[in-house]
Amino acid sequence: DLYWMASNYQQMNPEALNLTPEDAVEALIGSHPVPQPLQSFDGFRGAHHHHHHHHPHPHHAYPGPGVAHEELKRRTLKNRGYAQSCRYKRVQQKHHLENEKTQLIQQVEQLKQEVSRLARERDAYKVKCEKLANSGFREAGSTSDSPSSPEFFL
Repeated sequence: DLYWMASNYQQMNPEALNLTPEDAVEALIGSHPVPQPLQSFDGFRGAHHHHHHHHPHPHHAYPGPGVAHEELKRRTLKNRGYAQSCRYKRVQQKHHLENEKTQLIQQVEQLKQEVSRLARERDAYKVKCEKLANSGFREAGSTSDSPSSPEFFL
């Protein structure tokens, strides 16, 4: 039957329904079948099948009251697709931010260690400088007010 073939083609071909990829995926994994398009395939059915245009086939997926019902179902599927896409993006962004947070925490820890190492290095140089100043002070007999004394620069 040409009607069955046309409706089957619509269910298998998302381009025939003007669906976005998100809508098509949602229709495949969702609990609802793919909605039928607003236009019919009257040209493929022939004259003896023309009555199907106004009266849905008994095995038709959506025997609803008409175009408004089909439009509502199409919009619902589309909104589901948008919601799924939004959820996916939100989860991806959350993972990205968590990874960035972990990297920043590690970077802060490395910087703290570097500050600690530099403080120890500074303290070691300070002690070394004080030892040199004390030994130079005793040997030369100069005062710390003298510009030639290392203590003058501290």
